Amino acid sequence: MEDINKNDSFKKPEDFPTEDVSSYKEAVINPDKQELEVKFQGMKDLFTSIISENRKDYEKQLTEVKGLFSSVIEDNRKQMHMQMQDIYKALPRLLSEADKLRKQEEYVTINDEDAFGNNLTAKASKMTKLGAIKEFILGKDSKDLKDKLEGAYTLIDSSINQDQEHLSNVVEEVYARLNKMEKKIAEELEKITNIFRSEMDEVANAQANKADTYRILRQTAEQLRLGKIQQQNNL
Repeated sequence: MEDINKNDSFKKPEDFPTEDVSSYKEAVINPDKQELEVKFQGMKDLFTSIISENRKDYEKQLTEVKGLFSSVIEDNRKQMHMQMQDIYKALPRLLSEADKLRKQEEYVTINDEDAFGNNLTAKASKMTKLGAIKEFILGKDSKDLKDKLEGAYTLIDSSINQDQEHLSNVVEEVYARLNKMEKKIAEELEKITNIFRSEMDEVANAQANKADTYRILRQTAEQLRLGKIQQQNNL
């Protein structure tokens, strides 16, 4: 008879209530912490995407601006060189004609007439045709023309170098602003990260306290159950 009571009072582990085990699992899983981690990862992915898109837009704009400046500079260079080449091509002919006129020493006469008098008085001044050509074209010696052309080439090269330097400064300034913006976003992201971590730590501590409470309750329930079994066994 005593053996039958013992058999009736003893149950298999799977037949025991599972409420305590389920509560303990719920505390260990910690859904609040998981939710915060998901939100934090979403914010981090969003900021990373924004930074990446901004960098792509800035790089695209810089490429377009740089291409525009380079195209304008190259067009100006070609145009100025074409003009200089035309002048250089005409220079030998002008110098040759001037040399011929110098050898011939032919003169031209410039008259200033008084049209208001009955007797037309005229005063004449003479200069060589070479001098007239000089005054007509540049008013200077032919050597000055070559010097002017060389100076023009120097000015063109200097202007192009200045434009390229200005373009480089613009690009560097834009990149500096972009880096400053990325640094600011990174600082804000780090600040948000610290806030999330702090909140997650608080939740983790609260859940740890819950887990301890559930563990104590589970141990107490287990002790009560074992005590009940012991009492039944004693009966």
